[in-house]
Amino acid sequence: MDDYALVINAASSGLKFCVYRRPDIGAWRLDTRGAIERTPAASRAAEAVVAWLRSTYEGRRVLGVGHRVVYGGPRFAAPVLVTPLIMEELHSLLSFAPREQTYILAVIAAISHLLDGVPQIACFDTSFHRGRPDAYGCHGLSYEHIASVFPQVAPAIADRRVLVAHLDDTSSVCAMRNRKSVDVLPISGIGDNMRERVKVRTPSARRAIDEFVDQVGRDVAMLAATSGGIDALVFTGEIGENHAEIRRRVCDSASWLGIELDTDANRACATRISQEGSEVSTWIIPANAELVIARHTAMLLGLVETHA
Repeated sequence: MDDYALVINAASSGLKFCVYRRPDIGAWRLDTRGAIERTPAASRAAEAVVAWLRSTYEGRRVLGVGHRVVYGGPRFAAPVLVTPLIMEELHSLLSFAPREQTYILAVIAAISHLLDGVPQIACFDTSFHRGRPDAYGCHGLSYEHIASVFPQVAPAIADRRVLVAHLDDTSSVCAMRNRKSVDVLPISGIGDNMRERVKVRTPSARRAIDEFVDQVGRDVAMLAATSGGIDALVFTGEIGENHAEIRRRVCDSASWLGIELDTDANRACATRISQEGSEVSTWIIPANAELVIARHTAMLLGLVETHA
């Protein structure tokens, strides 16, 4: 009988979840993905996920639950097994990201009652941005995923100066070198709920989009300056992956860096969207923080010998 791991990526704006399967023979792999939009109370969201899990995977074992936690501070530099003491320590950090952290910890507490005895793992966005205590909410697990897959996408430049723009309901831009975070800038306020704004296109939404694009462009310029230039720009996150016009406008504002956009590739949301010969290559890589959480959960619980 197959065993499963549940991954929960909770936020006050919505809750995403994945189920990864460990077959009798073979590696862990994604089995199901789902989401709850406009997240209800944490306890109700957890109840809905667990009820769905039990009805869909009746009689099968859940070996562990992995969670995204936005802030771990200097104390938590790596994923940890959740215990009552760990929960106390995480509650002591609520002042750094009160809205998101409170909701996430409430989900973890609810899951512990609903799936009694199933171990839970906390994975921290701040772990990827070690040394940056203000980096909560800056998509560290998403950037960790980009760092893990970019060598397969662009091996010649993966360890060079790479900027990654995670554009979604909340957004940030991260500068990497040797696939490690060297600086990160959150896009706060303007970028909140941007997915809804790019859909409705009202005058107020268009103004917000203009401000958002300007902010992303400024952050790209600032990080490029502190990095002494860049070799690649990567877009990720739902907006970064799916909205060609926003990508075009960001690239136009950063053309002075040497970005030459391939218009057709950008419209098609191709993996590489810069022209051949562009001084700075430009890419789209889908976000997958959930896979990173699944890998950490499996490794920390000893469920696999290598990454899922």
